[in-house]
Amino acid sequence: AALQYMPAPDSGITAEATYIGKRYDIDAASFDRIRRGGYTIINVAGSKDINRHLTLHGRITNLLDREIEEPDGFVLPDLGLYFGFTVSH
Repeated sequence: AALQYMPAPDSGITAEATYIGKRYDIDAASFDRIRRGGYTIINVAGSKDINRHLTLHGRITNLLDREIEEPDGFVLPDLGLYFGFTVSH
């Protein structure tokens, strides 16, 4: 699910939550079938027009800094911070 909010015409904020339910996986070491618990990942992003040619962007992934292996043995990144900009003419 995602929620978008525009506090002003030149800026925007997006929050998204993804829920992954309980499921079965294969253990990376023993190859046994294992049961995985569910989890929720929350990401937020925003943008701000500085002027008509420059827009700044920012994003935070895995906001709650959950340690997740999806699938078993492959750890997803921890909390991530990303920044960038767009230049147009």
